Amino acid sequence: MTEIWAQAALWLGLALLATLVSIFLRIATALSEIVVGTIAQLILGALLGSVARQVIDHAPCAVTVIRG
Repeated sequence: MTEIWAQAALWLGLALLATLVSIFLRIATALSEIVVGTIAQLILGALLGSVARQVIDHAPCAVTVIRG
């Protein structure tokens, strides 16, 4: 349950950061969301590289099981 709340907090925090960046730089919110999301993905990918790779490796198996 804690993991869900952590993901929600991260998601909302990044949305808030993107909004503040768009206000500060006076650019479109969608553009700042793309930039902030890309930078966050780069940082989280570098920090959690091997763990994220395991999730990516198992994702197609889960989709295959769901599709039947």
